[in-house]
Amino acid sequence: MQSLAGYWSDFLDNCRQPPYIHPKDVDDEWLKDYLEGNQNLRDPLSFNAFLESPRFDPKDELFHFSLLPVPYAGDLEKADVFILLLNPSLAPSDYYGEYEHQAFRRALQQSLEQDFRDVEYPFLYLNPLFCWHHAYRWWEAKLRDIVQAVAEEQHRGSYLAALKAVSRRVVAIDLVPYHSAHFSGGSRMINLPSAEAARDWVHRCPAVRAKEGEAVIVVARQCRVWGLEEIEDRIVCYNKSEARAAHLTSNSRGGEAILKHLRSKS
Repeated sequence: MQSLAGYWSDFLDNCRQPPYIHPKDVDDEWLKDYLEGNQNLRDPLSFNAFLESPRFDPKDELFHFSLLPVPYAGDLEKADVFILLLNPSLAPSDYYGEYEHQAFRRALQQSLEQDFRDVEYPFLYLNPLFCWHHAYRWWEAKLRDIVQAVAEEQHRGSYLAALKAVSRRVVAIDLVPYHSAHFSGGSRMINLPSAEAARDWVHRCPAVRAKEGEAVIVVARQCRVWGLEEIEDRIVCYNKSEARAAHLTSNSRGGEAILKHLRSKS
């Protein structure tokens, strides 16, 4: 069976410039209509071009195909904590990072390629070198309780060492891999071929490992769409009120399950 990284190797082999869309999604009839109705989505935008374009607008809810897709972040093979989300968000730091910060863009590419040779932080959004990026601020805040506990219990209080350790064990999977400030794709977008591939892989790999006690899954967004059944301490599915904030603190159901797993498998 094809791995999720194998599925995205088609994108890496065939999509060298914007619009950055997986080849199988390009053939999707709904996406064709979406792009036809919004012709400017095909226009390549650098950081400066983005700032000067009408798309530099907090009210813009369309998808951004000048940015690399983010179907996953982290080491798919070696991680044992899987956090399932809807789609990557959007901030000016995304464009700045990809077009003005070579190390950040390379980290994104390495994540897509699943090439972590000489990489200290496989989950790049816990790398302090990228602390200026909005995704680092979001993830570090979400996982802070867990990282602090790991630091105190396993790394003699070193928060940096704990960040590295947690980054090796956490993976985030986005159902829809394309950036937007607000999700407006509806039911058609969550059934793109790339979304089906993400769902299929989660059911075949992390979910099987979770049932065997070797991994933990937190479905932080769109539990119904991911189609997983809850298993206490192994697969945690957030209800609508929990998903609104998607807390992963130690007193949240998801954070508690993650911390319990990390302690048991330390």
